[in-house]
Amino acid sequence: RINNEIVQAHAEREVVLCGGAINSPQLLLLSGVGPAGRLRELGIPVVHDLPGVGQHLHDHPLFCVTYKCTRPITLAGAESLANIAAYLLRGRGMLTSNVGEAVAFVRTRADLPAPDVELIFAPAFFMEHGYASPAGHGFSIGVVALRPASRGTLTLASADPFAAPRIEPRYFSDERDMDTLLAGVSMARALAGAAAFAPFRGDEVWPGRTIQSDADLRDAIRQRFQSIYHPAGTCKMGNDLLAVVDAELRVHGVEGLRVADASIMPRLNSGHPQAPTLMIAERAADMIAGVGVKEAELQVAA
Repeated sequence: RINNEIVQAHAEREVVLCGGAINSPQLLLLSGVGPAGRLRELGIPVVHDLPGVGQHLHDHPLFCVTYKCTRPITLAGAESLANIAAYLLRGRGMLTSNVGEAVAFVRTRADLPAPDVELIFAPAFFMEHGYASPAGHGFSIGVVALRPASRGTLTLASADPFAAPRIEPRYFSDERDMDTLLAGVSMARALAGAAAFAPFRGDEVWPGRTIQSDADLRDAIRQRFQSIYHPAGTCKMGNDLLAVVDAELRVHGVEGLRVADASIMPRLNSGHPQAPTLMIAERAADMIAGVGVKEAELQVAA
């Protein structure tokens, strides 16, 4: 619908959905591709019964340990007119910061084959998605669980294409994710307690020095954890009963339809998903063009 007028677009070869882990499954469900029973309940004609659409939702949960900073060297006040002018006119100043100034990928256990936690240092308070940060100077160490075991769902609330879908992330439905964050918080506190931080470290704002036991920390994490906005998996690749696309990104049982975005990931990578999503797009382009892996490698090398 454009300017309240219904517009139809017709594909000559195929359609490629690139709506991300939220909108791609939503569009499939609205189009009649998904769990047949639920589609019929909503009055949506079933094109293909594909029960995995909208299942397998997972995300990287984030919890920040925050401290007051004893020196005025953070990003507090970055939105001032002087800083805006410095950025717009000279490309300089605090607004050139990416906020997450340093990261570390670490293992919470020595027996793990790969890092399961990311620590992100930011010279700013980061609480409640940035909306509830206290005044003054502070810094944060974000703890990200990189290999979440919890799985959620995305379903339709109605057949109205303009209605928001119903999203149930089910964070911490698998207790292993909470255990990972607990271990990561301990690492973040140890890092902030290092001698090098002593000239800058003020009071711990959140969760606070009085929160020490595992039980209290679990409560604090549940109260103030955040998404780091990495949803994936809702149209996962595979050949099992809950898979939505095959190895060529083609939707099972529907001709001329592919999905190319983070929704096809069976499991999130141990890092940020931007680069893997770009890789998915590059491979999708080759697949659509009929270019094989070897040919694509030769083109890149050239």
